[in-house]
Amino acid sequence: MKSLFRLFVTLCLVISSSLASAAPVKLHWHQLIPEEHREDTLALIKSTMNPYIHKDGVVAPQRVNDTLKTTVDTFNGQQIAIRGYMVPLDADERGIFTLMLAPFAGACIHVPPPPPNQLIYIELAEGEILPWEAYSSPIEIRGVIQTEQIDGEMAMTSYTIKGADFSLL
Repeated sequence: MKSLFRLFVTLCLVISSSLASAAPVKLHWHQLIPEEHREDTLALIKSTMNPYIHKDGVVAPQRVNDTLKTTVDTFNGQQIAIRGYMVPLDADERGIFTLMLAPFAGACIHVPPPPPNQLIYIELAEGEILPWEAYSSPIEIRGVIQTEQIDGEMAMTSYTIKGADFSLL
């Protein structure tokens, strides 16, 4: 009887630990900036959120330097969840398949793009389509984050999530 009880307890512990490890880590955008660069990077972001820095209707280019490309490797390869706003990259009339996730609405469109370590390149899981109706709304993206630099047409990103799923908020 004792051995059956021990087996039951062991099984419960194994199941609960595997369920706990499957839960995504909820990230906040500041966690993607190395601590030693956080204050300067956040100040830069605030300084570029002025919609009047456009010149002749053209958004100013993304500011990029070695500091702004630095990443936090702590979460590399982990299942995460992060909230943000989409910047569509690949889409059709049904919706969006590939996007950049940004910490605030209008990033890359109304203001200069955030630094690379504040943008995540997202490829949705096969068959997933983010509806156009969600374009200006916050979303939550879930998937395995990787530190991978992608130099895109609109902006450079320092993180990627491929095979992601999403929730509308």
